[in-house]
Parts: sequence; structure tokens; C-alpha cells
Amino acid sequence: MHDYYLIEILFFPLLILFIIFKEIDLHSKKSYWLKSATVILFSIVTFTHALAFSQTTRGKNNIITTYNILLSTFVQGNWWFYNDYYNTHLGKLQRHVDDVRKCISPADTVLCINDPSPNIQLYTIDRLGITRMGFNQEMTDSSNIAELIERGADKILRVGEECIDTSAEFFYTDTLFYQDGIYVFDLSRHKKMEL
Repeated sequence: MHDYYLIEILFFPLLILFIIFKEIDLHSKKSYWLKSATVILFSIVTFTHALAFSQTTRGKNNIITTYNILLSTFVQGNWWFYNDYYNTHLGKLQRHVDDVRKCISPADTVLCINDPSPNIQLYTIDRLGITRMGFNQEMTDSSNIAELIERGADKILRVGEECIDTSAEFFYTDTLFYQDGIYVFDLSRHKKMEL
């Protein structure tokens, strides 16, 4: 997670704060107490909102994140999903990236079997390949993998302990690396069969 995502969330409260300050300034030139109270109130709202958003991006669930009226449950759910995905997938891969790179040469084409993004796992291991986004959704995993082997896939990278499609278990036999839920499988035996 990167904190630069938080910059956008600060624009809305600051814009509202600016508009209110201008209105108060135009209508009450002599009311120092009203100006001070408004500054304090909106400073507190802006700070707690930024704090709630930053804690949500790290998967924390506390009184600040739960009762913040500007932070929707949809936003909370999305960030908690990404935080969980990082802990169970990408974080593990980042911890073992050197070991994975030893198993996969730069010339290999990698099939990231459970990466739903365009290339997060591929970018992390600094290799070329295909992610689940490149799968034909109307075909089984087994058919997809066979087709991708024909197109040049050399290794399968699987991160996480999710259940796999039983039709594709045949391709998960030649394990080159396993540690902490990260698997690298060799497809060279299956390439020979395809030829």
C-alpha cells in the first residue's frame, strides 16, 4: 500500500473547509469566536478522516474506522480485501522473491495461475508471462494451461493455498520450489507431451 492514495481523500474535506471559511469570512467580519470554532471543528474532522482512511488501508478495524461517517463500508471493504491479499499473497512473494527468481530464468515465460491482476506477480519477480487475466473464462484451467503451454509457458507460479481446479492437477506435479505457500512448477515435461 502506498500513502500517495491518501492525497485524493484529503481534497474533499479541504475544499469544504475552504468554502466554509470563505462564507464565514464574508458574513461575519467581527465574529472571531465563530471563525476559531469552525477552524478547530474542521481541523478535527479532516484529521480523523485522514487517520481513519490510513488505518483502513492497513486493515485495522477500530472505533475511528468504524464510526467515521465519511468513510463508506464499500471503501473499507475494498481496502481490507487488498490488505488481506497483500498479507496472504504479495507479501509472501516479496519475502521469497530471490528464491523464486533462482527457479525461474529470465528467458522463461511464467504462468501466474492465481494472479487476477494484469501483472503484479510478474512485476514482483521481474519475469515475463501471463496472469489469470489472460485466461479464456469459458475454458477449464486445464484447457487454458495446455493452450498457454503451446504459446510458450515454461513455469507456473502459484501463490497462496487456495483450492486449485482439479482438472489442472496434472500440471502441478513437477515442483521446483515450495515455501510459505509459494509454488513454482516446471512445465517442460508437459511441453514434450504437447509436441
